[in-house]
Amino acid sequence: MINSVFACCFTGHRNLPAKKIEKIILNLDREIENLIAKGITDFISGGAIGFDQIAASLIIAKKKMGNAKIKMNYGTRNKKCYTENY
Repeated sequence: MINSVFACCFTGHRNLPAKKIEKIILNLDREIENLIAKGITDFISGGAIGFDQIAASLIIAKKKMGNAKIKMNYGTRNKKCYTENY
């Protein structure tokens, strides 16, 4: 069960500008570190290609640091736009 007081949800664009991806990753990593330091323990990602998967990857990499965990929500899987494009 997710403790909503200590949860963070990620969602974002599927198509990210290639020249900004490194900056997005660095900034997101820093913010995730700040959230973990503040006691956030549940991270939820929509799982879509793009930002959602970047966020999920960073959280998975940080699981070794402590009690951070990730819940993946694939609610879009059956939607037409998802199944046609991915």
